[in-house]
Amino acid sequence: MLAHTLDRHLPWFPALVLAVLSACDALAGPKITLTADKTTIAAGGFDSAEITALVKVGGKPKAAAELAVNTEAGSFSNTEDLKDKIIATDGSGQAVVRLYSPAAQGQTQVSFSYDDDSTGESVTQRIN
Repeated sequence: MLAHTLDRHLPWFPALVLAVLSACDALAGPKITLTADKTTIAAGGFDSAEITALVKVGGKPKAAAELAVNTEAGSFSNTEDLKDKIIATDGSGQAVVRLYSPAAQGQTQVSFSYDDDSTGESVTQRIN
């Protein structure tokens, strides 16, 4: 009943709600969304997973954002033990890193951190 009354007396109300929500998204701080092409990788150092980070600032993809990436186990290199790496996003706000499995079976957590120099805000997102 209330929605019908609002539609009849305030036909612009849905547009106002959308405008307010859009403005809130534009004011949002940095956000990192993570996806991986695999949920598990076999131990031994030969298997790997590709992890993609999408960085948004103010609700929009952030190009050339530097991400500090860290893993507790495994490596970002198949030839050396590389636990920390800096990667940058492309024009669509995405950055990709490959995680190689550790020699021994177990679980790990990979952290992606971004500091927004323009606002002083920072964000860290983790994937298991």
